[in-house]
Formats: sequence, C-alpha cells, structure tokens
Amino acid sequence: CSRPPPACAPAALGKPGDSGTLNDFKFSRCGTLQSCDGGIFDLDFDQACNAFGVTMISGQDFLRRIDDKGVVTEVGGVTNLNMGEVAALQGDGGIFGGGDVKDVVALSYICCATCGCILSGQSGNPQGVAMFDKPNNKLPMMIPSTVFTTGQGPWKNKLVDTGPYGLTWGLDQVLYVGNTEKNGEYHALDLKLQSKTLVFQFGKRVLASAPYDSVWMMVALEGGQVHLTPILGIVGQQPKLLVDLKQDVTSILRDPWSGRIYAELGDASIVSFAADGSGVVPFQTAPSAGRIALAPDGYLYHLTVGWPTKAAVVRWQLPTSL
Repeated sequence: CSRPPPACAPAALGKPGDSGTLNDFKFSRCGTLQSCDGGIFDLDFDQACNAFGVTMISGQDFLRRIDDKGVVTEVGGVTNLNMGEVAALQGDGGIFGGGDVKDVVALSYICCATCGCILSGQSGNPQGVAMFDKPNNKLPMMIPSTVFTTGQGPWKNKLVDTGPYGLTWGLDQVLYVGNTEKNGEYHALDLKLQSKTLVFQFGKRVLASAPYDSVWMMVALEGGQVHLTPILGIVGQQPKLLVDLKQDVTSILRDPWSGRIYAELGDASIVSFAADGSGVVPFQTAPSAGRIALAPDGYLYHLTVGWPTKAAVVRWQLPTSL
C-alpha cells in the first residue's frame, strides 16, 4: 500500500533560467533568450527519466531532450512547422510496464491553414505525425495529413487548436492519435510502414488521449467527455463513456500505481477521479493553462505551455500511500 521508491529521477526542477534543469531556457524556452515568448508546448518522460519537449516558437521548431544529469540536446524540425505534442515510448508494456526503451519518440506537426508554413519537398498539408530518426538525427514526417483539421479548444486560438491531437503510446506499444484527416477520427499508427488504421470515429474533435490499461485507451473529446476506447485489434467492443468533465481537457493520464486518473482542464484546474470515473475532485490549480505529464519519480509535472505565454515547469508529489 506504499508507492515503491523511484528507480530514477529526472533533471532537477530549478527556477526559470537555471542551467541544467527542466526550467533551463535551452530546454523550456528559446535558448538563452530570457525575454522570448513561447517555448515547449508539450512535455513527456520515458522510464529512464529523460524529459522530452516540442517547441512552439517563431521559425524552426525543435524536439528537445534533457537527461537526468541536466544535459540538453535538440533536433530541428522539418522547415517552419509548429509542433503540438510529444510521446515517448515508456518501455515494454508502456507506462504500466517497464524496461529501458530510450529515444523512441513521436511528435505531431500542427501548423494551421493560415500560418504560412511550408512542408519542403512534400505535397499536402503541413500537419501530421513525425518520428525521431535517431541514426540520422532528423524528425521526418511519417503520417502526413491531407486535410486540415481545426477546433475550438482547448486553447481557444485557431493558431494552435489545429491538426492531430491526442498523441500517445498504448500499452500495446502502438501509437495512437486523433484528427489526422477529420475531427473525431482516432487512429492507430504504424510509423515504420507509414500507415494508419481507424479505431473509431467520434462525433467531436479529439483533444487528448492516454492508456487506461492493456485493452482500453482514454480519449478526451472537445467539450469534456472522456471515453474508454478499445485498442487496435480488440473485436466486439465499442467506446463507452467514462466521465464528462464538462469542459475541454488539455491532457489526461493514469497513475500506474494508484490507478487514479488525472486530467488538466482548459481553465488550468487539475482534477483526479477513480478508475470508474466517479469522485471527481480538485487536485491542484496550475499557474497557467498547460499540460500534465507523469515521471517515474512519483511526481505529476505541469508545463505552462510555451505559447503565447512563457513556458515553465512545476510539479506536485502524488499520493504515496493508499
């Protein structure tokens, strides 16, 4: 009934600008420019406590990585394409499993229809899903979108409420994402084959998703409904409503130790609830609107997203006993 001790810890939290920390401007913002607006727009951790972020800044954007020792590296994106989400494979069996899988990272490009982004050398829209090609140190587009998808939330701005959302690895080690061609589509992706398989077509835009267990994914839709959706290959099951949070969800995750679910809402409140969707209670109020991420050290991390505000990371310890 006690949370086990962590096997590792991410880089120190630090204060904005502290070198070698999660708030190092080289990781969270625009390099050494303290006055720069923008910065990382999503945050994720792998099981080795490496933190990954993707940026939303003027000009070329980047996938950034800071290891547990505070060393920052980055890889440039494809031309001037905004990045929306980042998803690091957690290990064998996903976030509820283990193993040491490093640098298997996917990200989304979400440049809007009127943002003037150009995808060099490829036809179609500058939206889609990319992967970290570690041997070549590049971020090639693997699943390009052919139709722009846009929405009304959760950020309430057409510049970023666009493109694929809900990027996450399932416990089946399959990558899932919504809205690649049409709002409400939820696809399973094969980056090696550069193919996708429709899992379900929802009636509203997908805003966030995360694994629930080995059979179900949690999919949050525009407006606040969260549905349990069967993973690819499960036959005879349909999505079922888990909870209606009544407002847009920016991010959602499940604590693999306690089983409780945590969600950040568009008003910067973070709520938690039981695995059956009951007992929704406040957990924290974030400094500003952003996204949450879970690290192997037993802390819930919050990123104030780097657009249009200045990116910053805070954290709260999750319950240590039941």
